[in-house]
Amino acid sequence: MLILRSRRSGLAIGLAALALALIAAPVVAQDGGPPDYRSYFGADSRLVVWVVAQLHLLFAAFVLGVPIFALITEFIGYRSGEPRYDRLAHDFTKLLAASFSTTAAFGGLLAFSLFALYPKVMDHLSDVFTPTYALYGLLFFAEAFTMYFYLYSWNRLAGPRKVWHLLAGLALNVFGIAIMLIANSWVTYMMSPPLAEVNAETGAVTGQGLNPLTGEWNGTLWQAVNNPLWGPLNIHRFLGNIAFGGFIVGAYAAVRFLYAKSRETRAYYDWMGYIGNFIGIAALIPMPFAGYYLGREVYSYSAVMGNNMMGGTFSWTFIIQAILIGALFIGANFYLWSGMERIPGAERYKKYIKWLDVILILCFAIWLTPHNLPLSPEEQAAMGGQFHPTLKFLGLMAAKNAVVNFIIVATFLSFLLYRRANKGERVPVSRQGVGSKIIVLVGFVIVALALGWYAANLFTLDPAALDLTPDKAPYLILPAALLVAQIAAGLIAVILTFRDRGDVGQMVYLGVTVLGAVFILGPYGFVVMTQANPLLRNIAVVQWLMTISSLVLVTAIDIVLVRGAREVGSIRWGQMKAPSQYTLILLVVGVVCVEMVRGHDLLSQFVWVEALMIVLAHYFTSRRLVYLPPDAVRQLTEQGVLVPEPHPLYLPRHSIRLVIVAAFVLVGAWLYKEGRLINAQGQLVDKHAVAILVMVFAYLAGVLLRGLGGLVMRGRQNTPTRIWGDLKALVALGAMFFAAGVTLAGKPELLPDVARHAALAAVLFYFGSR
Repeated sequence: MLILRSRRSGLAIGLAALALALIAAPVVAQDGGPPDYRSYFGADSRLVVWVVAQLHLLFAAFVLGVPIFALITEFIGYRSGEPRYDRLAHDFTKLLAASFSTTAAFGGLLAFSLFALYPKVMDHLSDVFTPTYALYGLLFFAEAFTMYFYLYSWNRLAGPRKVWHLLAGLALNVFGIAIMLIANSWVTYMMSPPLAEVNAETGAVTGQGLNPLTGEWNGTLWQAVNNPLWGPLNIHRFLGNIAFGGFIVGAYAAVRFLYAKSRETRAYYDWMGYIGNFIGIAALIPMPFAGYYLGREVYSYSAVMGNNMMGGTFSWTFIIQAILIGALFIGANFYLWSGMERIPGAERYKKYIKWLDVILILCFAIWLTPHNLPLSPEEQAAMGGQFHPTLKFLGLMAAKNAVVNFIIVATFLSFLLYRRANKGERVPVSRQGVGSKIIVLVGFVIVALALGWYAANLFTLDPAALDLTPDKAPYLILPAALLVAQIAAGLIAVILTFRDRGDVGQMVYLGVTVLGAVFILGPYGFVVMTQANPLLRNIAVVQWLMTISSLVLVTAIDIVLVRGAREVGSIRWGQMKAPSQYTLILLVVGVVCVEMVRGHDLLSQFVWVEALMIVLAHYFTSRRLVYLPPDAVRQLTEQGVLVPEPHPLYLPRHSIRLVIVAAFVLVGAWLYKEGRLINAQGQLVDKHAVAILVMVFAYLAGVLLRGLGGLVMRGRQNTPTRIWGDLKALVALGAMFFAAGVTLAGKPELLPDVARHAALAAVLFYFGSR
């Protein structure tokens, strides 16, 4: 196996070298000395570097993230003595071998591309960071050697020698993190090089750093490494690597789970998927705060760069990012809710899921709302300006900061419900040992020190430090007072916990957190933006501290509450149902409806029309109502033929069907009211919208007719299904033969749009009614 993997690594490196040779051959150069920029085949150099760098970073994130939780999992197995943790860590590590060589190949391709396409930029970086190049290379070889040693010595360094294997895993993580820190210094230096002060009149340089006039560097290596964005990017990438690696492991386990044949294998990969997703969620929760910290430092270094990033050239990427972040949180919550189906006792908490779902969707909607809408002049005139009179406020950072904290608290509550699902009778905290009380007190002390430290900073902050006048100082009193109130709420929660009312204490602390961070500081942020805008950063920090403190203290209390609790039943690993993608169905329906309202030509975008018909066909056939007597349902369920399944998204029965049908009915009614379907002369106006509505309603009419027919004919001995089916088939075939014959004969004028739509409707009605 080692030889095989070595050959694969050599093949990957060889292919990368061949690609470099082919790409480097036609590099376009300029005459007369080294050029500033070059290109491959005339392609955009920025695009080339972005594609290669992104591929390298995706594999690098996995290579750096997986060893972290592989080591933690192995250590848990070592301490607990459970072999499944050791096997899980080993499986994690096996995934590294295949991706490590690919990461190295893309890294080499990126390095060659940078030096070939941006020679002067790389020449400058080489002058500044020469020692780090050598250190990076040594660390890379050390990481490669340690990774293979860690993987292939797993069975040899077992038992009493397990400590040495754990030390090898620790060294692997140290080398990987050091490599990330060095690479981050190069990237952040290009974005935020420390600048030297230059006299604009004389050109004299005072201090050390980059001369903004000549581009010359006279600073130290550490000054270049420790630039303004280095620390924030290190935190953001470290969390991102862990989250990315966790979700990749979860996806890998999901695929293996779906293809598993035995119950034991399904149980193992179900558990592996849970662990991977738990790691991903744990790293995902603080990610928005790390991103905000990075963005804040970008604005602090250069407001122009910040505006280009969030409101200019790259603003569209932030819209996409907002969608993906919201989808990640909703998906993570949905996985936890689905996982509760395999836990005995979880039915006690299902009633709370719908409220968490409502919170997540509302917060997601606010999170996605833009401040500046892309409008035509006519739309601006109709709305009264570029900004919506109400929704414009939801696009500001004050609203975003409030809802992202609410999303994190809701996700944390989902995890608490999952964690408590199979816990029954508990051991009162008053009857537990001193260790339990120490856990709660340590959590409270950490929270109180952090909140108290920042509250003291706010009470003593001089507004002049933020370029504000002294009369702006009162705006700091409310957030500082809320931090003090948060400490008091923490103390109350601890006292209630010691008096065996820990549930109430958790509710008190989470309630104070949501009240302060979301419903008080959220609206207060708008006041601060208009009166003392620089203080909004401090408000965001207060919100972050309150939310993180709730996660720390509530978790500490929860550990004590469920300590020694009786289990209602063991988790039924391997009985996790295949995740239902009803959210994606609603997403496709929503996109089609919105695009129809906007008047876009969806027929030319076949992917949306095909996706729409596929999800409709799948949903209304795979979930078709088939009447079975209760005794037959019970017998088939006991035999494993039928799998009990809750209603989609825990909504009432047939809710998804109703939403899908109602969406198209409302869109059709709105288009008819606006005169976009048929004009006074009976002519089609918006042919694209009519075509889609015909397809949808014809198919749904067939589904409805079949359902009604089944209800009417239930219990009857003689049903005209054969005759009715033949009649439908003849009509559909006749319509299609006529349409196809006219088209093939080259006489499209004989087939008006109405007839073409009618033929399509007949075919879809036929399939919908089968």
